[in-house]
Amino acid sequence: DSLKHVNNLQSWSRSEKQWIDIPYHFMIDPSGTIYETRPVNIPGDTNTEYDPTSHLLIELMGNFETQILPNKQLDSLVVLLSFLAQRFEINSADVKTHRDYSKQTVCPGRNVYKLFENGTMQVRLDNMKAQSRL
Repeated sequence: DSLKHVNNLQSWSRSEKQWIDIPYHFMIDPSGTIYETRPVNIPGDTNTEYDPTSHLLIELMGNFETQILPNKQLDSLVVLLSFLAQRFEINSADVKTHRDYSKQTVCPGRNVYKLFENGTMQVRLDNMKAQSRL
């Protein structure tokens, strides 16, 4: 239950971590539903060593060390990243993952990270940007 997961994360974040809210700005469930979980003007939170100020944090629900990213979830990620990249004037080459900023994590998991590492995500973002200009 994705909504239950969002609510549980919010409760844990506030009670256990003493954060103001869910650490991520957006969450995407396996069916591709996008949840806006924190205002983008408020920095996210992380358990790792880097400062997330000026970063937009997106969680893909799942364990992508072992699971394959569902197509609907991937498509929603591309749409969301494309929208955010256009809104905040971010070049697709500058879209990074948690692992790119912290060596203390395997997030987003090898089955998602490879899409960034091999350029697939950047190509999809560039293609969507080109289509939106037509």
